Amino acid sequence: MRAGFPALFFMKPILIIKAGTTFDLLRKTDGDFDDWIIAASGKSRQEFIVTPVYDNILLPQPDYISGVIISGSHANVTEKLPWMERILHWFNSAAKRNVPMLGICFGHQLLARAFGGKVGFNPGGLEIGTSEIQLMVTAKTDLLFNNLPSHFPAFTSHEQTVLKLPVEAENLAFSSKDKHQAFRLYENIWGVQFHPEFNCRISTAYITRHRKDLLNAQQDPAELITSCKDTEWGTHLLKQFVKIVENS
Repeated sequence: MRAGFPALFFMKPILIIKAGTTFDLLRKTDGDFDDWIIAASGKSRQEFIVTPVYDNILLPQPDYISGVIISGSHANVTEKLPWMERILHWFNSAAKRNVPMLGICFGHQLLARAFGGKVGFNPGGLEIGTSEIQLMVTAKTDLLFNNLPSHFPAFTSHEQTVLKLPVEAENLAFSSKDKHQAFRLYENIWGVQFHPEFNCRISTAYITRHRKDLLNAQQDPAELITSCKDTEWGTHLLKQFVKIVENS
């Protein structure tokens, strides 16, 4: 090792595939998807590389990264935009190289589609705010979920969902409005429909933004904001994923 360079310089970074940006006002006050993910992971920004694929920025080769986190997005997977289609092929290449991957919300849905699942609008309608996540029996021995309680609160904000999992995927969690809150594919690819990177302030901003949609769906935005509560489990999950990457 050359003098003057920390060991971190020689480590492969974790790639954040940034699939969009949050609302302008929220971004100015609280940062963006990648900022929230990095903050919740407990790691420094220098340990990550962020690629905004929605701007048609090319992804690095899977050999040059240690793990992947795919962010949420305000786009829909069913739009099948060109940048989304390119990522599907990249996912398969990364999977062949055994790179650990974690998809969040939109990223969860895009991963499912990449490996043969089906994505569409959620039959249960808009799920937003603090949701109760219930783990399946399959989660008890899962590397990512085995230290989480069987029920825990998490933040959600989505209209689309994974309607059908890839054939080889295992369902790990569900909520009252979504039967596929989390899945595992192979040994090191996960998708979570909920947002482990959110906090109550961010969730409240999304509820407020969707106020009209919620009222039209006969949901009470004020009640959703009142029931919003911060939770440690999202941070726990992201930190656990980073540990899995480091031990791979």
